[in-house]
Amino acid sequence: QYILPPVYKRFLAQGLPVSLWIHTLRDVDSAQLLLQHELDFAFIDSNTVFDDRLTVRPAFREPFLLLSPPDSPYSEEVETSSLDVSEELLVTWDPEFIRWHDRWFGAGARPLLYADTLQAADFLPPTEGRWVA
Repeated sequence: QYILPPVYKRFLAQGLPVSLWIHTLRDVDSAQLLLQHELDFAFIDSNTVFDDRLTVRPAFREPFLLLSPPDSPYSEEVETSSLDVSEELLVTWDPEFIRWHDRWFGAGARPLLYADTLQAADFLPPTEGRWVA
C-alpha cells in the first residue's frame, strides 16, 4: 500500500489498453489464486512456501525500527541486547519479524503484550521502558 503506488502511476501513465487490478489478500489466498492462474504475481509478507509449484523470492528488505516515546531513555541507535523483553508490546505482524524476535529473545520469551495490531495496546498507560519493534 505504501511502496507500489509510484509503480501503479507509471504503469497507468503508459496508456496501455489494460486495466490495473489491485487485490489485498491473505498469503494463502494469493498462493491459491496463483496456482489457479488467476493472478500473475503476488507480493506477500512472508517467506512461507505454500506449495512446491510456487517460488518465493525476497523482493526487498526493510530494517526493523524501534518505536518509543520522544522522552524515552533509548538512544538514537539501540542494541537489541539492551531491550527488556518483559516491557515489549509484541505485534505479530510478520513471520520474518517473529523469527528475528525468537532468535534474539528465545521462543519462550514473555513480552508484556502479544497482539496482531498495535491498536490493541491503546489500553496500556504510557510507561518508561516500554517498546515495540
